[in-house]
Amino acid sequence: MRERPDERDPRREREPQPKRDPRHGICSTVKAGKWKSIGLSRKWIPLTHLFFADDLLLFAEASPDHAKSISAVLDEFCCSSGEKVNQQKTTLYFSSNVSTGVARKIEKTLDFTITNNLGRYLGMPLLNSRVTKNTYQEIVDKVEKRLPAWSASHLSLAGRITLAQSVLQAIPIYAMQTTNLPISGLISSSESLWAKVLGTKYGINPMHPPVELPNKNCSYFWRSISKLWNTTIKGIGWSIGNGEYARFWWDCWATKKKPLIDYAIAPIGEDILHGKVVDFVNQESQWKWEIFSPLLPNHILLKIASIQLPRPERGKDQIYWLASSKGNFTVRSAYHYLASSDCDRCGLELESTLYVLRDCPMAQRIWSYFVPQRSQAEFYSKPLKEWISGNLQSKETIRAEENQWLNDSLSTLTATKSRIWISWSPPTWSWCKLNSDGSCKNSGLSSAGGVIGDHNGQWIRGFGLNIDCCSITIAELWGLYQGLMITWEIGIRWLLVEVDSLCVTQLIASSSVPCNAYSQLTLSIQELLKREWHVHIKHIYREANFAADALAHYADSLPVGLHNFNSPPAFINHFSFMICMGWLIPVLFYLNSL
Repeated sequence: MRERPDERDPRREREPQPKRDPRHGICSTVKAGKWKSIGLSRKWIPLTHLFFADDLLLFAEASPDHAKSISAVLDEFCCSSGEKVNQQKTTLYFSSNVSTGVARKIEKTLDFTITNNLGRYLGMPLLNSRVTKNTYQEIVDKVEKRLPAWSASHLSLAGRITLAQSVLQAIPIYAMQTTNLPISGLISSSESLWAKVLGTKYGINPMHPPVELPNKNCSYFWRSISKLWNTTIKGIGWSIGNGEYARFWWDCWATKKKPLIDYAIAPIGEDILHGKVVDFVNQESQWKWEIFSPLLPNHILLKIASIQLPRPERGKDQIYWLASSKGNFTVRSAYHYLASSDCDRCGLELESTLYVLRDCPMAQRIWSYFVPQRSQAEFYSKPLKEWISGNLQSKETIRAEENQWLNDSLSTLTATKSRIWISWSPPTWSWCKLNSDGSCKNSGLSSAGGVIGDHNGQWIRGFGLNIDCCSITIAELWGLYQGLMITWEIGIRWLLVEVDSLCVTQLIASSSVPCNAYSQLTLSIQELLKREWHVHIKHIYREANFAADALAHYADSLPVGLHNFNSPPAFINHFSFMICMGWLIPVLFYLNSL
């Protein structure tokens, strides 16, 4: 047996002392009143230090006594950690209102060098003055240095584009990645330090962004934000949670680009003008239609009907960027939002399928190259269906040389066809199956429907939901949500769910749901799936989802709301129900693979 060493033996190995965190010394010195932090706004947001990977910034009142306290904290940390402060890389920076005599005394106490420029950190300038065009002049200089070395005149157009994309665009990428646009971050990143400073300084509440920002007696930075604020604030949407933060009339929670007050057709009373969304929901968790329905047009009321009612368990209302599908602010989406309206090519606010394919000026420029001059009058005068069918059958619409070029291009692609049988199949014994679908017409009216069947293909329950006005994704989500609610309420605990929307299946399977117009509906479905039951969701082809699709279209003719069918409706008997499900008559489907 190995002998235990004597605890008093000096040869015994000593455990290394843990490094002391410098924040401990800073906090204790501040509490003792020997280190006064700086205030970042009138409401005094204290700041004493900022720690980075291998650098730190210390902030304190410029006085010799505070300099001695800082020196003592640094000495204590160096003694406990065994590290030293690099005298050559450490500098002192003073604000403009510190006298030269005080600055020299502090410099002598700390034995660091005074500087008027903070320099760069990881290649980016640490700004200590307002941002001007000279701040990033270095990027322009780098680009100009590259240009003389190229023989651009000897390059083709494709070569110039490739050269610009591979070299010129790569130069400012790092600066763009490390420099955030402050307009969106002021609201979406309200917990960040800089957002707290500006918010408290100018009295901005991130949960209630004002229509206009105060721009008098403010900094150059804040004045720059206020110039674009009126336009940018219109791109902010609200995802309703508990409804206690979004304002019913002043925020874009049911519509895009304009709040409900801009659609009002009658004067709004002062008692409801500043109410929140939750104030317009009664105790039975229903909208107070009698209050606001006389004040809004019918198409706006339909949009409100398609939104989930606020509930306390959903948490706070969340802000998202309307111009992005993921709800986050990007430079690309902001550019398209500010430069155009619904059509990102010509700027037309209301566009149709035919407009996008043919009548848009950008599309007409392309068609003018393919369509002969003698056929253009007829080409641009036909309605959508006749235009598509006529062009598919016509041999003169596209000029012969372009037609031959298209055929030659397509002939280079070798496609093989494989046959698969698509049909609805019943689940295994003890399981039930839910098929749901959504429908959205060109008029904007939307509906959803679904069918619940057992392992024998017998009808258990059907439903149709007239949502009125929403996107196809929201309609699909509503169909899935109502189908899950019905199956839970009737006691089904082993359920196979089939939907023909791949987007919906990906949203439900995602671990992080982006904040957008359908985030709360997605979260509600995910909460349903966490209950004590067995649910499997999978994507299927539309050809195997005929029954749910038929009920979704049928619900469009019903009044607004949910309609349950304990037995098949008149247009679906048992036999035709099984045909619609694809059980009796499988569908032969061809898949092209390149």
